[in-house]
Amino acid sequence: HMHPRELWRRMGSSRIVFLRAGRCLCIPWRMIDLLAMGSCVVYDALPFPQWPVPLKSMENFVECQENWPVNGYEGDAWDYEAIRSTIEVVLRDKGLQDRIRSNNAVYFDKHASPDAVARYVMDNLSEMVQ
Repeated sequence: HMHPRELWRRMGSSRIVFLRAGRCLCIPWRMIDLLAMGSCVVYDALPFPQWPVPLKSMENFVECQENWPVNGYEGDAWDYEAIRSTIEVVLRDKGLQDRIRSNNAVYFDKHASPDAVARYVMDNLSEMVQ
């Protein structure tokens, strides 16, 4: 068990944050936190869902190009060597880390902050009701 403050401290000070899909292979809620902190995210595989403004590989995250196992998280189906190799490449590329961090901070401000989400909902409310 880790206190939330310690979790945030560790994520905020990490050069990269490795992220796996959430339940039902969705983008996990923690992604909002990572965008807000301007984190450099490495995903094990390209996430399935698309947000209204899609997150992009090599702009908002680096993907390990893993293929999702048909039944979710079956350990033997993952190529852990490919994941390790991708993480090593990202750790060596400070420019890539900085670009992703910057892109994520901007993405949060424009599209995922509470104000931006409220604007999106209000702008699209008439379409949602119909």
